[in-house]
Amino acid sequence: MKEFLFEHARFPLARLGREYQQQQIERHKAADAPDTMLSIVKRAEDISVIVAGGAGKHSCWQPTFGDGTHFTRRVVER
Repeated sequence: MKEFLFEHARFPLARLGREYQQQQIERHKAADAPDTMLSIVKRAEDISVIVAGGAGKHSCWQPTFGDGTHFTRRVVER
């Protein structure tokens, strides 16, 4: 799953502010073009897959906000 997401999850460079675009062009060695799509992470291992609960109207997802935060590995018990 992580490999699939890494290969297919992309973000359009054009949706970033110009200053941030320059940073990402240098970081990814990407083309400075409106149709450039950037990887959302550096490597597949940087993607966290969390499975909890089941189907229903109270399902949710938790963003990790890029390289800045990490999920917990501690199991929380009731």
